[in-house]
Amino acid sequence: ILLAGRVQERQTTEQNDRTRDIILCLDASGSMAEVDAQVLSEFRRIVTGLQGERVGLTIWSGVAITIFPLTDDYDFVLDQLSEAESAFGAGGIYSDEYAHFTAGTVIDWEVQSQLGDGLASCVQRFDRRDEDRSRAIVLASDNEPIGTGIYDVPEAAELAAEEDVVVHGIAAPMTSERPSAAREFEDAVTTTGGTFSLLGEDGSAATVIEAIGDLEAKEIQRPPVVRVLDRPSLGTAVAGIGIGGLLVVWAAQALLVARSRHEERVP
Repeated sequence: ILLAGRVQERQTTEQNDRTRDIILCLDASGSMAEVDAQVLSEFRRIVTGLQGERVGLTIWSGVAITIFPLTDDYDFVLDQLSEAESAFGAGGIYSDEYAHFTAGTVIDWEVQSQLGDGLASCVQRFDRRDEDRSRAIVLASDNEPIGTGIYDVPEAAELAAEEDVVVHGIAAPMTSERPSAAREFEDAVTTTGGTFSLLGEDGSAATVIEAIGDLEAKEIQRPPVVRVLDRPSLGTAVAGIGIGGLLVVWAAQALLVARSRHEERVP
């Protein structure tokens, strides 16, 4: 009866997560093609310096596409970043790998490299909006737009600030040759409480890692996890004792029968 009833134990585990969400936000326009592989290498350095954060990657030019959503599977994240780095470093904008990886980021050749739209799209990639989580974006671009997008850079920065998203900017080296573009980029990220650096500067990845580490890791209250585990040991023990007892009784009965038959044969 005990075995058939499946004796079980219920275990309740409280879940109290403390985590941050990080979106890697990459300008995949043609003007960034020469440096995107280096940017992705920098992204990998940033990821290897994180602990427990969920990470996602979005690329954009005129349109943003998600390469992978927020996840804490770091092996997967690093594999995807390595594949992306290979695609950008395979031969430039004329290679099949580059074309395949960036497919969908341009639908109008008159509208490309829109930093404002790219940032706004990355802000919208965060999930679990009902949870009080720390959120940050690592934004890489040269801020060299073609045409006019939906959001300009200050408007996108304002959207990020309204959503409590901190933006860390990594500018392509050639951005420094256009002071107004560099200043606009820097002003945008610093208004959200983020940092600004040029790609290749000593410690640029370390600066971002340190800044992300300074973000408060919000405590997330989750419903407790209830697990029901089979505990057959009691039923097995009782059944074993019962079977053993039966064997003893059967053996005793057999012995009594054998003795009685033996006594009947003896004159």
